[in-house]
Amino acid sequence: MPTKKDEYRNINGDTVKLLPQPSEGTPIQYYPGNNRGVRMAAIVTHNETPGRITLVFFEPLRESRRQQGVWHVSSPEHARKTQVAVRNGSWDYLPGTLVSPDDFEAHREVWKKSDENKKLASERQEKINRDYQENQKRIQEEQPQGV
Repeated sequence: MPTKKDEYRNINGDTVKLLPQPSEGTPIQYYPGNNRGVRMAAIVTHNETPGRITLVFFEPLRESRRQQGVWHVSSPEHARKTQVAVRNGSWDYLPGTLVSPDDFEAHREVWKKSDENKKLASERQEKINRDYQENQKRIQEEQPQGV
């Protein structure tokens, strides 16, 4: 799991750490209803976004079932106890699994793109503000004095 300080961010009041994105086919644990007392064997079948996957889980003495929109146990969605997070459950790596740093790369890329977009938006806003100030100054200069 990430431990570096730069792998945590404050987003909308939540302290968010990088969320993993395991490879498709990775065996994991699934917690239905986000109940950590009940766990089932599962396999990752699709990556939706960093930390959120589609999986197939195996209930004892029943057929396998698919579940979409399952967030990692460390996701802020679970701390907020949203209905969707509870309904979809949560997932985690199997105990003793050595998590590859590559599993966090997708989330790093999302944050990097977000930072780039914020920088571009800030630069655009600064240009808009400068242009506005220049136009206001020009208008003031063009108005006749003493009228």
